[in-house]
Amino acid sequence: MTMVELQAGRWRSARDLLAATGGQWGLRTSRTQVLAVTAAHSDVMGVWLAEEPNSYDAQVMRARVSVERALRAHHQQHVGAAALEEAARHASLMMAHREPRDPVPWICLLTLAQIDRRAGSPGR
Repeated sequence: MTMVELQAGRWRSARDLLAATGGQWGLRTSRTQVLAVTAAHSDVMGVWLAEEPNSYDAQVMRARVSVERALRAHHQQHVGAAALEEAARHASLMMAHREPRDPVPWICLLTLAQIDRRAGSPGR
């Protein structure tokens, strides 16, 4: 049901699912990944964040969705891929600092390392 809700632009069931997950980090990691794949096709995260701007779950989902979009853009060689990658990295770092125990932001950063355009830069 949650996936259908997200596809329709409704975020409350995703919020409730993540809240019920609590500190079960492995379950939370897999749930956020599945939710992000669906949410990346819409602006549901923008709506959720507009209504609950201080929600950690909304912000961590924004990071997950940003990573999903950055990966897609990179694989499609989209002209805006670098900007999407940087935005995803920033969102992930913010969430990693906000809740260091949550593995989701760290997994986001590891995922982005696969496409890190800066990795081959001199001085790095």
